[in-house]
Amino acid sequence: LLPFSPQEIDPTFDFDKYSDVFSLNIAKESINPEPSYISRLNATPKGRTCFSQYENLCIEILRYLFNEQLSLWRKQEKSFAGLFRFDLICKIKNDTELEFWNILKRFYDTLYVVFEFKNYDRKISQSQIYTTEKYLYAKALRRVAIMITREGLDSNAEVAQRGILRENGKLIICL
Repeated sequence: LLPFSPQEIDPTFDFDKYSDVFSLNIAKESINPEPSYISRLNATPKGRTCFSQYENLCIEILRYLFNEQLSLWRKQEKSFAGLFRFDLICKIKNDTELEFWNILKRFYDTLYVVFEFKNYDRKISQSQIYTTEKYLYAKALRRVAIMITREGLDSNAEVAQRGILRENGKLIICL
């Protein structure tokens, strides 16, 4: 459905340089979160011992940024069969004016976005990407996941991420 191949996406592309083109049109006060968020993120230790603190802080930041565009905020929600547990799942509001969310709805046929918070002290591996892919299910209108991680993806995870998009039409965005 895209006018380009996902393989053509350069992972080193500097989106900040073109921020006016890729803008989410968030209100000015939302672009720079409160300094307390930044300091609280920096003060949160990496690793499994503080995963809950990191997760709660990430949810608080997402609510600050996207409360007007997302609804039905469900933390630690289990899938229908109880096989999977999402860190957070949200519904994209029908009347959102932000083009980013509308593109996700239109091109990925999704109404729900799964958020995964990874407080790891190392890069995310391909196994975490494949685990997250299992949470995405077309018939449930849940084909997009956003992973928020401290260290990014390793090279194998990037390959897996692109392969999942190309082969299954499921989008996993890593921030």
